[in-house]
Amino acid sequence: MIRTLGEFNIKAGRIEGKAKTGVWVGEKKIASIGAAVRNWISFHGFALNVNTDMRYFDIIEPCGMPSSTMTSMKAILKEPVSFNRVKNSVIQNFEDVFQLTLSTAMP
Repeated sequence: MIRTLGEFNIKAGRIEGKAKTGVWVGEKKIASIGAAVRNWISFHGFALNVNTDMRYFDIIEPCGMPSSTMTSMKAILKEPVSFNRVKNSVIQNFEDVFQLTLSTAMP
């Protein structure tokens, strides 16, 4: 996700510390990463805020932080972002980082 954000001229990175999991742009969180294990099955994933309506965060406490902590690509760039362009970039960067090829056959 950090590489993808860089392709959109958004300087993103990690912040050390347990409470700072995810991807950050300065003091704003732009992406969340999660993992869990239930009944011997692992679940994991991530969420990158692309054109997210940030008002949704007003009704929750995202990751135990104030809603004002969250941001999106649209909020930073001050314009909507092509979701397909972001998706294709995330896929390509994921494949590059993990040296694999993902199947494009999605349900």
